Formats: sequence, C-alpha cells, structure tokens
Amino acid sequence: MKEQITRTTLGDGRKGETDFEKLLAMPDSEIDFSDIPELDSSFWENANLSYPPHEDRSAIRLDHDLTVWLSQDGAGFQTRINSILRSHIDSQLREESTEFGPDLRCRIAPMALERIINANTM
Repeated sequence: MKEQITRTTLGDGRKGETDFEKLLAMPDSEIDFSDIPELDSSFWENANLSYPPHEDRSAIRLDHDLTVWLSQDGAGFQTRINSILRSHIDSQLREESTEFGPDLRCRIAPMALERIINANTM
C-alpha cells in the first residue's frame, strides 16, 4: 500500500490555543507576575544584542533513513538539520581554539577568510 503524504503550510488555518483578544484586553493589574523575578538595571549590564544569522537557501540530498529520522518529530526537520550542523561546527571550532568564547557563529566567516589568506600567502 502506498503511503499517503499530507502537506501543510503555515497558512493552513491551524490556530494555537492562546486567546489573543482576551490577552490584549486584560489590564496589566490582572497579570500574575509572581513567578517572574523583577528586573533592575543590573540585568542589562552584560546584555548582548545579537541578530539571527542570515540563512541561505540550499538543496541537499539526504539518505532516506536520515530524512525519516529527522522528520519523525513532525515539521521543522530542516531546522533540526541546521541545529545538528551548527552544533558540529561549533564543537569543531571549540577544539581548534578556546579564545573565541561561547558564540562562535560570528567567528566562522573571519576564521575562514583568515585561512584563505594564510593559504594564499604561503
């Protein structure tokens, strides 16, 4: 028997459970903040504004079993592929050098450029 595939998109009419109209109408005095710590200026002292990296569209061929495994949790398998690749690259960069700190995304391009320059000057 042939497997039936159902395709959905973001605009397929599914709705979340949040009642946004009720939430927008609720006055601040009715919001329960008891489980949220109050923030003072010290919270922002070490804040770092970061933007998500630019994503390129890419088409890759995957073995069927990889596609099945990545898709088993439903939509978002391309995000899972990106996360797996990001984790692998970050761990490789951490092994190469510990001087860059925890967020290595902004370091990949400069490191690659430095390698190209060094390779061309030798």
